[in-house]
Formats: sequence, structure tokens, C-alpha cells
Amino acid sequence: MKDMVKTVFYSRRLAGLLLLCSLAGLHGCATQTPAERATMTSLDSPEAAAPEPEIKYRPFDLQTLYSLLVADIAAQRNRYDIALRNYLRQAAKTEDPGIARYATVMSELLQAEAVALRASELWARSAPGDSSALQSAAIHQARAQDLDQALAYMTGALRLGGNTNFTELAEAAAQLTHGRKQEVLKQMEELLQEYPKNAELWLGVALLQGKLNQHTAALESVNQSLALAPKDQQQHRIGASILRAQTLEELNRTEDAISVIEAALEEFGENKRLGLQYARLLTRTDMRLAEDQFESLASRHPDDHELQFTLALVYRENQQLDKARDILEGLLELDSDNPSVHYYLGIVFEDQGDDDTALEHYSLVQPGQMFISAQARYSDILGNRNDVDGAVNYLAGLADTYPDHEVDLTLLSSNLLTRHGMLERSHAVLTGALQTHPKNQDILYARSMLNEKRQDLAAAEQDLRRLLELDPNNAAALNALGYTLTVHTDRYDEALELIEKAFAIKPEDPAIIDSMGWIHFRLGNIEVAIEHLRKAYQMFPDPEVAAHLGEALWAAGAQDEAREVWRNALDAAPDNQFLLDIVERFGAP
Repeated sequence: MKDMVKTVFYSRRLAGLLLLCSLAGLHGCATQTPAERATMTSLDSPEAAAPEPEIKYRPFDLQTLYSLLVADIAAQRNRYDIALRNYLRQAAKTEDPGIARYATVMSELLQAEAVALRASELWARSAPGDSSALQSAAIHQARAQDLDQALAYMTGALRLGGNTNFTELAEAAAQLTHGRKQEVLKQMEELLQEYPKNAELWLGVALLQGKLNQHTAALESVNQSLALAPKDQQQHRIGASILRAQTLEELNRTEDAISVIEAALEEFGENKRLGLQYARLLTRTDMRLAEDQFESLASRHPDDHELQFTLALVYRENQQLDKARDILEGLLELDSDNPSVHYYLGIVFEDQGDDDTALEHYSLVQPGQMFISAQARYSDILGNRNDVDGAVNYLAGLADTYPDHEVDLTLLSSNLLTRHGMLERSHAVLTGALQTHPKNQDILYARSMLNEKRQDLAAAEQDLRRLLELDPNNAAALNALGYTLTVHTDRYDEALELIEKAFAIKPEDPAIIDSMGWIHFRLGNIEVAIEHLRKAYQMFPDPEVAAHLGEALWAAGAQDEAREVWRNALDAAPDNQFLLDIVERFGAP
């Protein structure tokens, strides 16, 4: 009798799950968790075959049975809150892996991440020999940013010979501090010593190396992953090919990156992910070919509104403004309040010289991701019409309407006034804002930069010192103060200490790397300076960085290379006064 009740329960539970899957528009989820359906599947060595977990049966007490039946009925009636609560409660009470697995699957389908985290933990604890349970727990621990626990679970799944998803762990680790990312990478690299033929693990390592800007190492790792991946593992090979192309692009090998994607397209056919990557790479080298590729993708996926939107941006870049406008206006008919569409329609109308219509669209961008950018362009149009007062008043009105954006709008007003040479008015705006927000670091930083423009170095330093009192580890402030002391004083030892501290916090920030180069140049460490400045210029080819690198090269006797750096920088920014002054000072036309 008890066995019959158990059978009825599991049949009802399967029916409930199938109904849930149907409502979610998913297929095959009655037998797989999202962890098992991960895009990047495990590619363990052939000898690592996952054993089927042993199924153990035992009776439920009547209270548990009643609670589970209530959960099933609730799920069939779309009361997933009741269903999940009961399944989770009984998973904890009974420590039954079947119930825990079911709670995990349902919570994943409903994107109830907090419940999925708890349910997957219960599943892994009740089924320590089930690699799917361990993988699911690993993924949810990673999403919760507990990478130590995630790695422990994923390593367990790996050692059982089951599927793994180290790429998701690497993506989660990318949100951690630089030091923690390095720790996670070290642990994954140690696993490679034990499992050197695991292609999925190689791919996770490659992804995390890329996040740490170790692009040469990342390229070697992703090549290993592709070499180990069987031909029938299509999704893995597609993902690895895309990562390989992205890594080559980071190494400024765009043509090689394009060749990788072309080869993958030849192998896998018209894959949407590959097609998008190909089109995006083409924007680096040939916008007309990129346009053709985006048109082809858009024609094959007419219901992909994001793809249509991207095509509109490509049209705008290629100065096919009417085509861009037609697509954007069509998207606006589908979503009349879409802020991104309004914003880019404003840009297109601005490009066409219709500033009045551009202003209308910018004004319709509501608070959100594009809001401040839209108001910046709105105020710029008024400023270019010599109506700076109107722009300032407009931004002040918005600040009253949207107090949560008051600081950002105030900074826009200050920037506008500064660009139009009204430094004292800009200073008054920031000083007034600090009376209301005395500890706001953005305002303090902005006023310090403005004070430097006003040649009030004491006030600039005072603002930065105040900022560092509030946040001693503010890398931008540490760097700004160190750079200011480097450029305007001979307090080089103090400047070096500040910049080194900023560098320790953000070692991959090109502005800080440039400052490191420049302080070493001032200290006479020319070779060290060139090393830093080369890296900064490669990461961020800014005219000021080019000026610094060229001057260091010149001092090292590499005048021809210095001229080449300056020439290339002037090609990109022919009117940059800082760069022009350097070239004139060294007589290097």
C-alpha cells in the first residue's frame, strides 16, 4: 500500500512538472535541471563516465504525503508560491533527493534564485553521489558569489565524472575583486593538473584569464579547449570559438579573430551566436560588410527586436540615417516608451540637423540607463544655441522633478558651464551642491578637477584629501592626487606612494598605469616608465597617454618611434592641443 501511494505521488509529481514545463514553454525539463542543460556541457576524459545514482525508496509519513499532494495541486493551479514552499519544506524535513531535485527544477524554471540556492543545497546534501545535484548546487552558489563553496561542489561533480560548468563559475568570479579572481583562477588551474583533458575546465580557465586581462594565457587555454573538444560537442565548440575570437581581438588581432569565426561558420552553418560575433567583429574593419551581415541576420530573425535595433545603429554609423530612423520608428510603434529607441532617434534626428525633433525624443527618455546621456545631449543642443542659461535651468527643473538624479544632473550643469568657459559659475554650482551633499564623492572629485583647471592647486588638493578621508581606498582620487602632484609639484615621493596605492587597488586601470609611467619618468626611471606607458597606450590610445609615451621614448633615444606614436595619435585626434604642444616642443612635425 505504501509503495502504491509512493508511485501515485511520483506520477502526480511528474504530471505537475510537465504542466509547469508546458506553461514555461520549455521542453525536456522533466528529466533535466538547468544545470544539466547548461549551454557549455562537460567534456571529461573518456574514462570519467558518471555512474547512475542508486535509487532508494522509503515511505513518507501522512503529513509529508499531504503536504506534497497540496504542492502538486497548487502547481497545477498556478499557485507556485505554495508549491515551492511545501516542496522546500519537505525536502528539508525528509532529506529526500527526489523532492529536493523537484524543488530545484521548479525554482529554476520560475527563476526564484533564493529558493533554488536552498533547494540545490538540500539536493546536493541528500545525494552526494549525484553529479547533477552537485553541479546544480555549484551553479547556484556561484550566482550567490560563494565561489569557494561553488568550486567545492563543482569539483565534486567533476570527480564523479558528471557534467560541469566551470564557465559559469568563471563568469561569477569575474564580479569579484582582482585578488579573489586570482584565487579562483589558481584553484581552477590546480584542478587542470588533475584533469588536463577536461575541455570545459580549460574553457572556464580561459574565460577567467581573459577577465584578468591575461589574454595571451587565455588564448592558449581556449586553444587547448578546442583541441580537446569532440566534434559532436557543437555548443561547446561554438562557445569556445567565440571566446577565442574575443581573445584575439583583445590582443589586437582582429583579422585573426574574423578568420576564427569564418571557420566556425563554415563548420556549424548559420548559427545566430556566431553570426552576431562575426558582424560585430566586422564593425572593427569594414562597416559596409558589417551592415550586410547584420541585414542578413535581421532578415533571418525578424522577431528579434534587439537585432533590429543593432542594425539601426549600424545604419546610423554608416550614415544611412533614413534607414536607421525607419527601423527605430518601427520599434517605437511596438514600445512607445522605450528609452533606448527614443535616445537613438534623438541622435539620428540630430545627425539630420533636426534639433527640435531630437529635443522631443531626448525629453521622452525617462529615468533609467539612458536618462542622463539623453539630458546631456539635450543640454548640449541648448548650449550650442548659445542658450546655456536655458540648459542650466532645464537641468535644474529635472533635478527638482527627479531628486534621485539630482547629483548627476548637477554634474551635467557643471560640465556644460565648464565647456563654455564659465569656470566660476561651474564652481559655484558644485560648491552649492556640496552644501546639500557635503560627503558626495562625485561632486568633490568634480570640483577638484575644476579647481585644477582654475589653477587653484591648493583647493584641488584639499578636495581630493577630503575625498580620501571619506574613502581611503578610492583609486580614482588616489591616482588624481598622485598625478596632480607629479605634474604640478616636485613632491615625487609622495606622488609615487599615492599612485602605487591606486595601482594596487586597480592594477588594470589604464589611467593609473599611465600615471605610474609618468611618475617613473619624472623620477628618471625611463625604462620602467616606457613599460607602463606602452601598456597604458595599448589599453587606451588616448592623446595624452600618447604624448607621455612619445616623450619617454624620445628621452630613451628612440626618436623615430616617438614620432610614429605621435603621428598615429594625431591621425586620430588632429586637434588635440596637449598633443600638438608636445610635438611642437620637441620639434617633431
